[in-house]
Amino acid sequence: HPPELALGLTGLRVLLVDDNEVNRTVISRTLESLGMLPSAVASGAQALDWVQRHATSANGIDLVLLDAHMPDMDGFTTAEKILATPYGADLTLVMLSSAGLKGDAQRSKEVGFAAYLSKPFTRDELAQVLTRVVNRSPDTQGDLITRHGIRQAQAALSILLVEDHVINQKLAVALIERWGHRVTVAGDGQVALEVLAQQSFDLILMDMMMPVMDGLEATALIRAGESGEQHVPIVAMTANAMQGDRERCLQAGMDDYISKPIEMAELQRVLKRFAPELPGTETGTGSSGGLAVPADQVLPAFDYVQALAASDQEVVDIVKEVFMAQWPVDLDKMTAALASGDMSPLLHTAHALKGTLGLFGAKPATQLALELEKMAADAQHASAMDVPALQLKLDALSAQVGQLMLALEDQSPPGQ
Repeated sequence: HPPELALGLTGLRVLLVDDNEVNRTVISRTLESLGMLPSAVASGAQALDWVQRHATSANGIDLVLLDAHMPDMDGFTTAEKILATPYGADLTLVMLSSAGLKGDAQRSKEVGFAAYLSKPFTRDELAQVLTRVVNRSPDTQGDLITRHGIRQAQAALSILLVEDHVINQKLAVALIERWGHRVTVAGDGQVALEVLAQQSFDLILMDMMMPVMDGLEATALIRAGESGEQHVPIVAMTANAMQGDRERCLQAGMDDYISKPIEMAELQRVLKRFAPELPGTETGTGSSGGLAVPADQVLPAFDYVQALAASDQEVVDIVKEVFMAQWPVDLDKMTAALASGDMSPLLHTAHALKGTLGLFGAKPATQLALELEKMAADAQHASAMDVPALQLKLDALSAQVGQLMLALEDQSPPGQ
């Protein structure tokens, strides 16, 4: 489906210059799907030759898309040579940088590119950038069009995130801000009500299980305080996606819900639903924190390195450091809870851990956190608690998380 935004792209002739055959095929198909007429060459030298043969003729060329990092002659050098040809000065150039290296955007502007887009990009992002390039007004000719600039130009949402868990907070905030929106964090439902008394929001993301005041209670109070025309969309975030959770959320006055651990595609779906004109990739894309092993064959020795590699790297990069700092704190908290016989902190910490461990694809650790959470919940309702059994479960969880920590430390730093 051509995005509604692809104005003026149909029938444009595009030369794509990229040394990678897979990239040439994929990007050419994307350009065709937007109604454009692409030709592709594999090097800077071939591009120069092509431009000299075609740029003068009646069926010339409207746009040139150049890969930045090519052997022999890179995208910047190729661009300078194209722009120096007699008919090259009129061509519009777009830089595609595979590495998104610092300085590439600045160099692109200096050389004379109209736009810059780092890979990977979605079809919608390419369409947005090319549409801007084609429909530029004369007074912005010197400005470099980028993904970031487009996001800033689009209406940003003001979002209230109601979430008590530090890692979930960091992940949600990083993703929401990356897509150009403003986010305010409230640690529980009570704080959320205090914030809402001071300012209004376009959307509320509401965690269901929080101390002090949970999501259902907070939502009921928010709805009770609204009059006539007011209705702020509230989206529940629930880790126990039980049958019936959805009904409870909707009955409480919520508009939608997403399950935790948060997946990028799901979060984008709700942002798009309540602000359809907003940036973010097409709904339904984005990886889901891939599980490394099929559920029916949990292996005795689990490969945490492999599980991390199969997870959504963007998400791992965002939460990794906070998790590594938080884990010793969580372990102390659970150990202290067991010693004092107070099941509540144990229950909450195991519940939150379960979600975070799921982001890393850490199946055995996730499973143990779930079992610990269930045991703590049962102990809360029973008159006696089986401390040795709980301690054994906590020790097993600690051993598995230890293996995950080693795998996280081995990961090369983000962006390497």
